[in-house]
Amino acid sequence: HDYNASYAVDGNKGTNHLVDKCTVTGDGDTNPWWRVDLQAVYYITSVRILNRGKDEYGDVSFLLHDVNVTVGLTESVINTPCGFFAGPGTASQLVVIDCPTSTQGRYVKISKTTVFLILCEVDVFGVPV
Repeated sequence: HDYNASYAVDGNKGTNHLVDKCTVTGDGDTNPWWRVDLQAVYYITSVRILNRGKDEYGDVSFLLHDVNVTVGLTESVINTPCGFFAGPGTASQLVVIDCPTSTQGRYVKISKTTVFLILCEVDVFGVPV
């Protein structure tokens, strides 16, 4: 299937992952993650995750749970905690994770330790350093 990682930042706020092209990690992943390069260093203030909505497969929005958001200055070290979403998510939910005021980074990573990760849209807010 075509669930490219770039679909999480394509500006499409639709939540039907088949029609609106949400990003989905591989089926069977046990440590799925997604990351974005902001191209500059920012004080990250919040990360917003738009969850999957109802579609032909029903409502599986509950799969968004136990999500960690971390920030880093380099691509290889993205481990500064920003926030956590315990979930479970609800259909088309906008999850807002507010970061501590001193969270500085160029890379933002969204990860979990159970099953695959579905992200319909991700917005990162911050202030240039």
